Amino acid sequence: MSSLVHNITSYFKNNIGFKTNRKIVVIESDDWGSIRMPSRDLYESLNKKGIVQDSNRYDNFDTLANKKDLEDLYDVIHSVKDQNGNPAKFTPIAVLANPDYKKIQADGFKKYHYELFTDRLRNDGEFEVLELWEKGVKEGFFKPQYHGREHLNVTKWMKALQEGHEKTIEAFHHGVYGITFDSSFTKEDNYLAAYDFYDPSEIELLKEITIDGLNQFEKVFGFRATYFVPPNGPLSSELNQTFSDNGVKGIQTARLIYKEPIGYGTVKKRFRYFGKNTGYNQIYTLRNAVFEPDEPVNFDWKMKCISDLDIAFRYKKPAVVSSHRVNYIGRLVPQNRDKSLIELKALLQMILKKWPDVEFMTSDELIDLMLKK
Repeated sequence: MSSLVHNITSYFKNNIGFKTNRKIVVIESDDWGSIRMPSRDLYESLNKKGIVQDSNRYDNFDTLANKKDLEDLYDVIHSVKDQNGNPAKFTPIAVLANPDYKKIQADGFKKYHYELFTDRLRNDGEFEVLELWEKGVKEGFFKPQYHGREHLNVTKWMKALQEGHEKTIEAFHHGVYGITFDSSFTKEDNYLAAYDFYDPSEIELLKEITIDGLNQFEKVFGFRATYFVPPNGPLSSELNQTFSDNGVKGIQTARLIYKEPIGYGTVKKRFRYFGKNTGYNQIYTLRNAVFEPDEPVNFDWKMKCISDLDIAFRYKKPAVVSSHRVNYIGRLVPQNRDKSLIELKALLQMILKKWPDVEFMTSDELIDLMLKK
């Protein structure tokens, strides 16, 4: 993107809609709860078969957080305090479940089954991890919001399994659904976009999944989700009422000009901005800052994020930072977590130094503030 185009996009993204004189920072971290890669050994096996790739950071590092992942992240979060005495709050944008591979195979791929990520942790004896989740929620600095029941397009994935797609089947037998695509796939075959669809009739199943997923969210975390971020972006506005009826007051959209799927591979461009009403007592938000320190590029993510915040505050916008879970996971490769946390701590210190009057919020707190205005 050229500098001129970037400046024009930043202007419209930050100049329209909700405004505030307060310097608010919200850090949204997607994918918590999903199991992208179960173990390092499985990664090595799938890598040799060309099903996953070294260049894909999610293949390499992304899985459930372990005890040290959460403890070390919490330490960094609490290493700074804003003007109100709050730590640097995180909003883990969470999925509740992953495929139950044994049950799906037992049913001959005819029916989809899922397993809650908290049940997986219990079955693996990781009770301290569950206690850390509870601590973050109770103290309000690590408060989850909704990313879907699973980070998986159930219809597309099950169809590929039923049709015997070789790489999908091979990955399935290793407990993996997020495979790297090759020339035998098209862009529309991405299994990760949970709310994408081809036939508009699939929307009815998506409504059922949404209701079930939000109920499971309350079961797992003890409160209703009020904010939703669609996995990988695609979301039909026909689902807005279902979300509203089930407690969701805010929906994040990926772009100012949003390409909404309408079926049969086509999209319709929609205009979204901070605080735009969906028509169902809900509002849209955007992300206007990025911090992805484990991206395999030679890039100063701290300065990029500081620049994003500077633009947001200049236009009297809250800064909503995208920073995926994969940055902070060391279960598979400890160095990945350690490097990113060093960068995160330095970023937070830079923010406090540049803007001493900053306020850290979670996504639901920001939504409540926007709705009051």
